[in-house]
Amino acid sequence: MLSRFGLPVALLLVAIGPGMGQDLSPSAEAVQAETDQQNEIRQWIERLGDESYAARARAETELRRMGLMAFDLLHEASAHEDSEVVIAARHLVSSLQVSWASDSDSLEVREILADYGNIQNEAEQKTMLTRVAQIPNRAGLAALCRFVRFESNQRISREAALLVMQQEEDASESDRNQAANTILSILGANQRSPSVWLRAYADDLRRGVYDAERWQQLIESERTLADGRRDLQTDNDAVLELIRTCAQRALLAGNTETANRLALQSLDLIPPGRTALIDAVTWALDHRFFEVVKQMQQQKPVPFEKEPLLLYATAEAYQNGGNDSQAEAIAARAVKLAPLPLKDSIESEKMTQDDKENLAFRHREIAIWLAARQQFPWAIREYQHIVDRLNIEIIVSATTRDDLSRMHQGLGQYKAAIDALLPIQERLRKDQEYERQLRGVEIWPTALDSRIDFLKGKLATQEKKIEEAQALYRKALLSSKLNADIVIAMFRLQGDEEWQKEVNRELEKMTRTYEQFVASREHNHRRDNDAASSENLASALNQYAWLVANTAGDKRQALRYSLRSLELQPDRAMYLDTLARCHFAVGELKEAIAVQTKAVALGLGDPDLISQLIEFKAAQAANETNPE
Repeated sequence: MLSRFGLPVALLLVAIGPGMGQDLSPSAEAVQAETDQQNEIRQWIERLGDESYAARARAETELRRMGLMAFDLLHEASAHEDSEVVIAARHLVSSLQVSWASDSDSLEVREILADYGNIQNEAEQKTMLTRVAQIPNRAGLAALCRFVRFESNQRISREAALLVMQQEEDASESDRNQAANTILSILGANQRSPSVWLRAYADDLRRGVYDAERWQQLIESERTLADGRRDLQTDNDAVLELIRTCAQRALLAGNTETANRLALQSLDLIPPGRTALIDAVTWALDHRFFEVVKQMQQQKPVPFEKEPLLLYATAEAYQNGGNDSQAEAIAARAVKLAPLPLKDSIESEKMTQDDKENLAFRHREIAIWLAARQQFPWAIREYQHIVDRLNIEIIVSATTRDDLSRMHQGLGQYKAAIDALLPIQERLRKDQEYERQLRGVEIWPTALDSRIDFLKGKLATQEKKIEEAQALYRKALLSSKLNADIVIAMFRLQGDEEWQKEVNRELEKMTRTYEQFVASREHNHRRDNDAASSENLASALNQYAWLVANTAGDKRQALRYSLRSLELQPDRAMYLDTLARCHFAVGELKEAIAVQTKAVALGLGDPDLISQLIEFKAAQAANETNPE
């Protein structure tokens, strides 16, 4: 008799049976039951080549009935020595409608996996599994375990197991036990390496521990297979990912010594090459394994001295170790790699504009990477290197100034933000061809003038020059009548009664306009129901929500609008930023911090997102200090 997972009920009962802390290895009875069933499947596969049509038809019927239980062995039979068996097995594999999602899975899981069987590209398959793993509350756990158990591609099976182990662990004992039971009920007595990992993981869940000794044994076993090349489905990449996952779990369990030891164990498994080294240092920094980065730099000094990102990673490792002077010295070396020539120098004259732009784009990539790591002074230095050495007429110089200005603005450095833009504004006023070129990169003269006035208003506000700030905000709004940030700044600026009336009029006008946008775009979306109408509606919803959450109005409606925008356009950092502000506006501080944390993670180091998270956490700390 089969369970709803396609496993013998006897195996299901055996798998769920062990209590907390007991050995979760399959029992002898479970192994025997699994072996008996595999032998039965093999017998039916052999009969696919029987001389009797009736015997072949019966075998095909039985194998179809067995579904997933027969899938792996049918796949193997596609290389059978009997050509009749090969033809029948391949036909069965191609025609077998394997349902990787069960009726018991959530709708989201079923929708993600609906076309999995039609996808042949391994990268796309892994992306699907990642999406399943990211569904909250482990809703995709059962589906991932099916891939561990049944997916014939061992790399996909391993990926699914690692995704399970990397999920956030449940806080309550009952939830952990439930997760362990789900894992065991689907794996049965399967002996693939990923299944063995998950049984050990299930044991950890039930006991509420990280069993360092057991995992070290599993790592050594996997490493032996990879080193001896006794298993073509196991390689150094698999061992590396297993070690990293174990290091992360040990760290979360508070076992810092074990976590650091594991992280150092991974060094000899890192493949050569720039991308692999950057991935490795990024992982190490993200999990605060700073000694790993230092060790890598000492072991591989040549590639580190040639690659700015590796040098910056080393600098960050020293910085977090409290050695700021060493960090700054290393960062100073990084910015000098592949430098742009000085303006008007002989070297600059010899270099083509394409070569200059390529170098500039490289420095911009580095700046973006640094900003994502919240290393803003170093990112600014990389941006500044470009604007100092490229003439303003080169378009990448203008776009870099735009990026640099936005970074300064997010950090509250309004004078520097203005200074970065003024050369563009000056050139635009006397060069129509330059204006045409900048329109191609969406830098518009009127919008730029408004932005500079807005920044001057922020600077005047910072310097307590209230009347000057009011005049500048008015001027900025005249050029950009739908810019919510200008009205928000006006709303937050103190002023007399006349000023407050003026601000309220502008706020009411803009709120009505955004409400009309929402209504109009809602109508268009219902009519067209396509990607463009979805994006336009989400934008209108977000604009309304951002304006109201930061000023006055129906804040509950702002929250509803913000949630809807993210239903239409999930995981947009700026939309999440708005949602967090809406939660904050209605007093939902815990939710605000959780959503803003996600926004920061997706926002590639946008300082505005980070400052809002700091604001929310400060409010939380104040509430805890003064709960009333």
